[in-house]
Amino acid sequence: MYQNLAHFYRNFGFTIGSKIMFINQLVNKQNKEKDEVFKECVEDYNLMTKKSFESLWKRYFQVADDIKAISL
Repeated sequence: MYQNLAHFYRNFGFTIGSKIMFINQLVNKQNKEKDEVFKECVEDYNLMTKKSFESLWKRYFQVADDIKAISL
């Protein structure tokens, strides 16, 4: 059994799209700020590097309005 979505991604892989959707879930459904999302993605679950997070955070905000309606 998987503890949470981050645990699932860590075991099965994490594509660019799923990384952006994971960030979307943390921001929109769990109302987390950038520093909280960073802590969860980089420090707590080791899903990506700091450099990767910064790049994806910028990319997320480029498409955020387009994916708000998408639910996981």
